[in-house]
Amino acid sequence: MPFRHDRLLGIVEARGWKAADLARASQLGEDQISRYLRGRAPRPDGLVRLANALDITSDYLFDNDNRFEGVPFPRAAAVLSLERYCREGGIPPEDVLRLKQVAEAHSAPPLSCREWAQLHESLTILRALAPRHQKKPPLRYEPPRRLRPS
Repeated sequence: MPFRHDRLLGIVEARGWKAADLARASQLGEDQISRYLRGRAPRPDGLVRLANALDITSDYLFDNDNRFEGVPFPRAAAVLSLERYCREGGIPPEDVLRLKQVAEAHSAPPLSCREWAQLHESLTILRALAPRHQKKPPLRYEPPRRLRPS
């Protein structure tokens, strides 16, 4: 089971981070991060820190998670962080389904647990504000049309 530094590099780039950003988030040294990004496999404690900082699983970095073979890195990051957010947050199944629909529908879905939490909170507020006769609240805000002066 080889270390997939290409996946690490892809997720870091998908988030728009540099090695210094990952070092700060994972509390590892920049020199360590640079070695990992070039292909050196991290020790178990470093692997856990990397996975936690990126909101992904360590399995993804060690080729144990083949669900994402050929999937673009941003999409893989979105799905992995969503799974982690739902698992750790005890999210109700109907909300998990709604969040998965968002991940599939948008070209740039959230890439971190924090971003998923913000989106989930927004969807919860929209659901609370929606009229009771509607089954689903609108997912997008559409500004009102301007009236032409008569």
